[in-house]
This record gives sequence, structure tokens and C-alpha cells, in this order.
Amino acid sequence: MKARAEASLGLGRKRWYERDVMGRVVGLGRKMTQLRSAALLRSHFPVRSSRPLPPRSPPAPALDHRRKMSEYLVNNIFVVKNINPDGKKFDKVSRIVAEGSGMYMQLDVATDIYPMKVDQKFTMALASTLNLDGSTDTGYYTQVAGRETLADKFEYVMQGKLYRISEDTSSENVKIEIYASFGGLLMVLKGDPAIASKFSLDQRIFLLIRKL
Repeated sequence: MKARAEASLGLGRKRWYERDVMGRVVGLGRKMTQLRSAALLRSHFPVRSSRPLPPRSPPAPALDHRRKMSEYLVNNIFVVKNINPDGKKFDKVSRIVAEGSGMYMQLDVATDIYPMKVDQKFTMALASTLNLDGSTDTGYYTQVAGRETLADKFEYVMQGKLYRISEDTSSENVKIEIYASFGGLLMVLKGDPAIASKFSLDQRIFLLIRKL
């Protein structure tokens, strides 16, 4: 009985020792895993120094997309009052006389491709670029799939150059006169002197029209 008890006790000790050894091995494995994880965290997230950090620079102001959008130099609704007041001089071009809100305009239009008639209402806009973000236009038309431009909102577009700015003092209300040439098609626009600040000599501009 004693031998059996000792054998049983020895077996018990052996089993306990094996369990104890296995427990330590497992514990050591967990400890190594924890150490490796801590080292990995330190490599990705360095421990902050006890020294005070320099003050952060203020965040950049949020981008105002409205300021980036292309702005019209002129955007008005006109009505055709007369066509070719001095007679028709070219087969494919007509000179229209139109009036808008506080504005008067004479404009040569390629009526063979874009006919106009008396009492026709239309929107006329002048812009320095066709890019919707307001960036400078190169002056060359390049059609890019999926890219929208200011021209997509209109039906008739011409590019030209402003060659003269003058004052009309023939009446009490002084008007500014803007002269531009679009490949030989001429425009004179009269309006409030305040619009003069938007224009300069030799400035390249786009004229855009859409019938209403």
C-alpha cells in the first residue's frame, strides 16, 4: 500500500511537474508574444518624449469652392431690337442690335449657323475662361470625355480680343463702351462704368449666347 501510495504520489508529482513545466512554457510563449507586440507598437507609435512639443501651426482655411468657380465678366438678358440697321453686308453674318438691363449691344453673329430674329430673347455672357474652376484658359479647344466647361451651358460661343475701351458722354448718364473682335466679327457693348474694372486692353474673352 505504501509503495502504491508512493508510486501514486510520484506519478502525481510527475504529472504536476509536467503540467507545471507546460504551464511555464505556455506562459513564456505568451510573454514573448506580448513583448513582440509591444515592440511592434513602439515601432509604429513612438513613445512621446517628456519634452514639450512645439506649438502646432493653425489649420489651413477650408477651401471655398464658390470662389474657385468661374465668374462672368458680364451676364445679362438681351432682346433683339433690330437686325442689319445699315443693310446686310455679308451673306452669312448679320449685325444685331440688342438691349438688356442697363446695357446696349451691337454684335456680328454668324446667322447662317445661328439665326436670330427681332424680339428674340437671349442670354449673353462674357467670360475670361471656359474652365469651371476659374483656371486660365489656354485658348485652344480640347474636347475631353466627361469634362464639363462653361460652353456646355450655352449654344453659341466665340473667342476674341478686347481692343478698345472708351466713354460715351453723349448723354447725362455716362456709359462705358467695350469693343471686341471675334475673328473679325465685331461687338460693341455699352453699360455702367463700373464694369470697366473687369476689362483691360488686349484681354482675351469668350462670348456665350443661349436663346430663351
